[in-house]
Amino acid sequence: MARGGDRRPITRSEGHELRFASLLAQAMCADTSEAGARFNSERDSLFQRWERLLHVLADFKVRGWGGPPSSLDRINDWLPSFLP
Repeated sequence: MARGGDRRPITRSEGHELRFASLLAQAMCADTSEAGARFNSERDSLFQRWERLLHVLADFKVRGWGGPPSSLDRINDWLPSFLP
């Protein structure tokens, strides 16, 4: 880096879609190479961890607390949408 730091202008992201990130995630999920298989294996195990955590939170009883918010129930519907 030149002396005085990086002087390139900052490009603001407001109004831009996350299309590139979406395409990248789709490509990584569809990758059949060894690295792609490892990525999908880690993604599946992470999904299962989050799913278990949500089930524990949904069933956790605390005296004086009415339970988790009803929006937590909808997360079980949203999680599968992240899998291709």
